[in-house]
Amino acid sequence: MNRLASAFACRLGLLAFAATTLDAAWSGADLSGGITSALVRLAGFYGLGLVCGAMAGWLVEEQAQQEFERWKAAADAPPAAASRA
Repeated sequence: MNRLASAFACRLGLLAFAATTLDAAWSGADLSGGITSALVRLAGFYGLGLVCGAMAGWLVEEQAQQEFERWKAAADAPPAAASRA
């Protein structure tokens, strides 16, 4: 698991936990039900964040590899001939 996926999953899970907890507090739900619901949503959104973060990390790495290969090919190519008269 890469750092990008883990960081994204943590943020998404904590955001879901906070939103659910606030919603339960504002609606007047009982504490145990609100916390249970918040923990379930935290786990669900953490898993979703892992998947989305891993895909994003893979896309960034793939794009960086392609850019490096293009740069390397351009550096290895012979220089363009100056105007030969």
